[in-house]
Amino acid sequence: MIEDKKFLSDSLKSQITTYTEQTLFRLYPYDVDPEHPSPFFVADKLHLIDEHETEWIDVLDAFWTKHFQQEVDIDKIDTFRIHTNYPNGQVHTLPQKTAKGLCYNFLMCLNDPLDKTSATVILDKGKVQHVCYPEQWKAILFKNNAHFHYYPKVGHRTMLVATIYE
Repeated sequence: MIEDKKFLSDSLKSQITTYTEQTLFRLYPYDVDPEHPSPFFVADKLHLIDEHETEWIDVLDAFWTKHFQQEVDIDKIDTFRIHTNYPNGQVHTLPQKTAKGLCYNFLMCLNDPLDKTSATVILDKGKVQHVCYPEQWKAILFKNNAHFHYYPKVGHRTMLVATIYE
């Protein structure tokens, strides 16, 4: 597991900030549990990838180059989107495992959330392995462990989310 807040250049941070401030993402409800509809929203993946792939691949490349001494293999990226979570009356999502097979989960906080307790929790065999609190520009990379996150009580929490196969 790798947690890092110091891998992006100032110019890349500026690009991302400009993009997220000027872009109106098409948000779609994503139902994790049918009894609790729309627990969070998923930005339109095609809009994100097709129109601005370079900025987001650069984020992964910066992280991969620092920690693995190579750029990320774009052919191994399975999921690549932005998740924005809002207060919704629920405490946290259900634990989820992103994909089958050997893969990495990459999460990076894109905003400075008002609720600093809206953490991502990584599990190992049902027990808490690690808790990562959101800070703008902080990323976490972990193997495909089950994980969940707490919803913010105020404001929103916006994360870049990627699943990369080994």
